[in-house]
Amino acid sequence: MKPIPCTIIVNNWIGYCFTPVSFPSVNQAYKYGKEFLGGVYFRIFDRKGKLLKNGYCNS
Repeated sequence: MKPIPCTIIVNNWIGYCFTPVSFPSVNQAYKYGKEFLGGVYFRIFDRKGKLLKNGYCNS
C-alpha cells in the first residue's frame, strides 16, 4: 500500500493548536500524535484537507 502524505495538528487542553507538521505517511503522523508531550487531541489531514484519523495523546 502506498503511503499517503499528510499533516497533523495537535491541540492542548485549552484548545491551543500547535504548528502543523507534515509527514510522508499516516502511520508516522499517528505515532507522532500519540507520543506528543503537552498535547491532548490530534487530527490528521491529507493534502486536500480531508480528515483521515484523529485521537488522543498519551501524555
